[in-house]
Amino acid sequence: MENLLRIMQMFTDDPDTLAALGQFLALILVATLVVNLIICVFGLKIKRLLSAIAGLVLGAGVGAGIGGVAGLDGKSFLISTAVGGVALAILFSIFYRAGIFVMVLLYTLMGTVVIFGTDSVLAIAIALVIALILAVLAAVFADPVIIIATALLGGISAGITLSLIMGLSDPIWIPYAIGAALAVVGMLIQFVMYSSKNKKKEEKKAKKIKEQDSAQNDVDQAYNFLDDDAESDDEEDNGDLDVEKDSPDAEEMSADDDDYDLDDDGYDLEDDEDFTIV
Repeated sequence: MENLLRIMQMFTDDPDTLAALGQFLALILVATLVVNLIICVFGLKIKRLLSAIAGLVLGAGVGAGIGGVAGLDGKSFLISTAVGGVALAILFSIFYRAGIFVMVLLYTLMGTVVIFGTDSVLAIAIALVIALILAVLAAVFADPVIIIATALLGGISAGITLSLIMGLSDPIWIPYAIGAALAVVGMLIQFVMYSSKNKKKEEKKAKKIKEQDSAQNDVDQAYNFLDDDAESDDEEDNGDLDVEKDSPDAEEMSADDDDYDLDDDGYDLEDDEDFTIV
């Protein structure tokens, strides 16, 4: 904080102006700290918002570049910048994977640049490679990589901001140590929430499968009940037929039928033994 105030003294010596700038700077730092802590702890939950912000930043840059190449100025340049930002923010909200890729790329690049610095081409190349690797992994595996990227970015940025507010920037490793500790805490909190969310999903899925199995069992029991009733009715019908066959009336009718020996035309051959065809 004192270093920033010294930088502001290079532009003005007015005490009132310096006091006002100091208060404004303090508010900016506190707001930055809060935003970074939210990203560190709740990065996965606000991933769509972060994706839209990444699209807004990238789109604004693209729109500004197009406006500069086209020779626009004034309101036309601002409109070009705004249209580019809003368009990509909407697109990244719809096309989720692309938004995640750009979000992780930008946020990780900012975090790694803070860590490795921009003093050499090698440091910039390392930061870019790390950012690209995490961005690709985030587009493929999504949630776990988003947790790691947002926790690292939010934690390290919050650590640096907190060290500026508290005047703990010396020695140089203190802001990074605070940031690393915050990143680990944020990562743990996000993974616990992520695990709890997955557990609830699995419980709901298991409950749904159990309900479906229960309904299927009820249907099977109903079918089995109907089949048992049908078999019972068939057995009763067969039993009635057997009783009718074994009854005296059935035996007399069978005996009467044996007394008659009929030919193919219905004549009783026993009574007409002398019947011959001429």
